[in-house]
This record gives sequence, structure tokens and C-alpha cells, in this order.
Amino acid sequence: MRKFGIFMLVGFAIVAIGLALLTSASVNAAVGLRNTCAPEITLLNQDPYPAVPGDYVKVVFQITGLEEKSCGTLSVNLVEGFPFSLEPGEQALKKFESGYFVRDFSNAIVVPYKLRVDKAALDGENELDVVLSFGKPGELLTQLHTFNITIEANPIDFDVFVKDFDNSTNLLTLQLVNVGEGDAEAVVVEIPKQSGIEVKGARKEVVGSLDAHDDTTTKFEALPRDSSFNVSIYFNDELDNRLKITKEVEFDRDAFLNRRGSGSKERSPYFYATIVLAVLLLLTWMRGIFRFRRRRKH
Repeated sequence: MRKFGIFMLVGFAIVAIGLALLTSASVNAAVGLRNTCAPEITLLNQDPYPAVPGDYVKVVFQITGLEEKSCGTLSVNLVEGFPFSLEPGEQALKKFESGYFVRDFSNAIVVPYKLRVDKAALDGENELDVVLSFGKPGELLTQLHTFNITIEANPIDFDVFVKDFDNSTNLLTLQLVNVGEGDAEAVVVEIPKQSGIEVKGARKEVVGSLDAHDDTTTKFEALPRDSSFNVSIYFNDELDNRLKITKEVEFDRDAFLNRRGSGSKERSPYFYATIVLAVLLLLTWMRGIFRFRRRRKH
């Protein structure tokens, strides 16, 4: 019994020593791998820059630090997540053998991806994750890298202001300027229902196309009550997305009072009817005078 116990202790000792040696070997291998292989990944290019929601963007990564073949196999895994998704047929996982050489980028691995940008993507910097794994079976090391992809959610923007207001007819003229870098199609201007302004007749006016940096005017029969009111602009962008922008427009009634020539361009129909009636009455009176004088002569 005593001998059996001794054998058991010896067996446990051998197993413990073996595990320690294996652990030490694994640690030493991992340390050696870190010392030998130090991959660095950078975002080499983004096309287009900035990316546009609803369209594709091509990103190209450059990886260095794996010149030694002892670094084993490199796995590059792009992590899909809003607002980025891979183009159909594009593989997220790409593998390369260490010691890779590309003529244009000495001792570097170049990894391209084509991504779809979601239509609901937000303007600004959006994160994209890439996972690197390298080494040999049983000695793999993993790194997570995060990159910022620039998105311009809406390259079209507008300025809206009151160009003219005729106090006699309540004719409101709005000036609309496309201050963005993209052309707008099927532009419609609306003064939505609100307490700050009373609109008579149609609330929407069709403008049509408005190229970048161009301007146009549109008119409403309306009576602004407050110092500001909201205007909504509907349009199609260059990707044929139907979009809406709402702008706050400032209004100062005093600025349009007692202006020289104010109202001369747009007059009420009653004004012209009065002029015509006055002319007809004058002609009738003159004709009567002419006939009266002829009768007196005869």
C-alpha cells in the first residue's frame, strides 16, 4: 500500500512537470511570436471620401510587420456592423501567408474591401472594426483594430429667407439657395401648418431642379404672425433618395413697410379692375360731352 502511494505521488509529479513544461513552452512561443511578429494595420485609402449613404465605399488596408515566414498565417476579418455591410460576394475573412510581398508596397500586405453604406448612416465619423489573427496552430495571437470611415450624410443643404412681402396682398416671396455640393431634383417647398404663419391656398410649391450653389424664388399667399416660421424642403439627391430638410425662417414685418415701390410688382386684381372701370367711365363721359357739343352746333 505504501509503495502504491509512492507511485501515485511520482505519477502526479511527472504530470505536473509535463504541464509546467507545456505551459512554459506555450508562453515562450507566444512571447517569441510577439517579439518576432509585430503587425501594424493602417487605413490606406477610402474611396469616395467622404462616403455617401446608400452608395458603396472602397476601403484599402495596409499591413506590415509580418515579413518573417515564422509569423505563420495572417487572417484579416472585417466585422460587419451598422452602417457598413459587405458587397454581395465579398468575403469578410481573408488569409495571407507571412513573408508576403507586393511590388508597390514593399513588405506589406494590401487588403481591399468594398462596402455598402446604409441609407440611414449618420453624418461624420463611423467606426469600422477589423480583427487580425496570426501565428501557427496553437500559437495564434489576435488583435482588434478600429478605424473611422468618414460619411457625409447629406451633401445637399439649403438656405431659406424672406426676399419680399407685399403688405397689401400678403404675397410672400421666399428665396431658396442650394448651399450644398450636390444637385437637388424634384424640389418642393412647403409651409407646414403652424401657429406662426397663416397660409391661404396651396401650402406646397414645386421648384423643380436646383443645382449646387444655385438659387430660385417661390411665392405663397400667407400672413406671417410671429418673428419666425418653419419651411420644409423635399428633394431627391444624386442617388435618387427622397429627403426632407426643415428650416426656420426669420421674418420682420417692419422691414417691408413703407418701402419705395413696395407692391409695384404684384398688385391686387381689384386694383386693375378699378383702373379699367375708371378709364371706361372717363371715355363714356368724354363721348357724352362730344355728342352734346355737336348737337348745340346743329
